Amino acid sequence: MSPNSAPRRTSGVWTTNGPAISIHIWGGDNFVMEQPAPGAPIDLPTLANLRDLGGWTGADGAPVISGALYRSTKLAGIDEADTDQLVDRKVQTVIDLRTKVERDAEPDPEVPGAANVFLDVLQGSAMAASADLRDLLKHPREVTSALGDGKAVEFMSVAYREIVVLPSALKAYRGFFDVIDQASEPVLFHCTTGKDRTGWGAALIFTVLGVSRDQIVHEYLLTNDQLLPRFKKSFEAFELAGGDPAVLRPVLGVDRAYLQNSFDTVDKEFGSMDRYLHEGLGMTAERQQRFRERFLA
Repeated sequence: MSPNSAPRRTSGVWTTNGPAISIHIWGGDNFVMEQPAPGAPIDLPTLANLRDLGGWTGADGAPVISGALYRSTKLAGIDEADTDQLVDRKVQTVIDLRTKVERDAEPDPEVPGAANVFLDVLQGSAMAASADLRDLLKHPREVTSALGDGKAVEFMSVAYREIVVLPSALKAYRGFFDVIDQASEPVLFHCTTGKDRTGWGAALIFTVLGVSRDQIVHEYLLTNDQLLPRFKKSFEAFELAGGDPAVLRPVLGVDRAYLQNSFDTVDKEFGSMDRYLHEGLGMTAERQQRFRERFLA
């Protein structure tokens, strides 16, 4: 602790002006505990883009509680050691937002003690095909042609509109809140790469909890730091095979314009976020208040 970061006491917890340190007083003994910054990655070798939704500032300055809501990529491929990490975190419910085709191709393994719920956001959509990197690598020149000249961004723009207006999306995100309302905590939700359908789910949770739009966008963009580095070798292989790796980034990463497109679609199609939450997803003012009471400290 630096001399310039003298502790201050808040509700029985000593905090400092330093980066992320708190000292809890239990039974007269001091225990120094590091508090990770909001959005800090949970680094599991076989489960990418995993992070806790806790720590961001919500309504009335109250923080979102930690250890209750998690987001990630698909669980297919997770090894036993990383599964044990989810068990240690006492994950009780896993929500899979993928299509049936995606689930059948790469099913989630069972997480001991956790219930599995399937909510197909893109059912019947022409955009439902997953951006599977293994498939992209098989035809690098064709993919470069198909996604180049801004076509990848156009593809993503359509996808981010559809996750708002598709009947299957409205049904899935309504079910998303229904499941969280009724589920035991903690809840982990994911799609394939944990960025688009999952990113919108996280944005909706944060919106209900009163998290600012700037924080929502910041949390969403963390995927570029926490997911894209895992694709480095694949990008290099794609280039060696004759493809342009620049065309992959718009599909495998995120951009604030994508998320803004979803917010703009909400305003255009529903008039406001409040109407979308209430009329589209069934999140009445009373439900939103209960949600805040449950997930804000």
